Amino acid sequence: MESKNYIHYINLVKKSKESQEKFKIEIELYDYFLTLLPDDIMCIDNKGKAYALIGRLDESIELFDKVIKLNPQDLEAHLNKGRVLTELKRYDNAIEYFEKSILFNQK
Repeated sequence: MESKNYIHYINLVKKSKESQEKFKIEIELYDYFLTLLPDDIMCIDNKGKAYALIGRLDESIELFDKVIKLNPQDLEAHLNKGRVLTELKRYDNAIEYFEKSILFNQK
């Protein structure tokens, strides 16, 4: 998904109360699964995406950072963090994560 489409999607989801409730329930499920498997990268990453989709951007960054700490070459976590940093208008930081994802994609 292109960055501008991702940001547009975030804005659409923010407007939908029903969608926000869905993602809150999804986050609760990820919380439960993470009590069982605290280092499950897919679960952490998906929880980060859910946070991003309801506008809890700082919390999503923390989760993407955790994925990156567990797997420093995780392409998707770098892309997702770059997208959220773009949404926060932290473009210099976003570029850093987009560049890393390009490097990992070339390997």
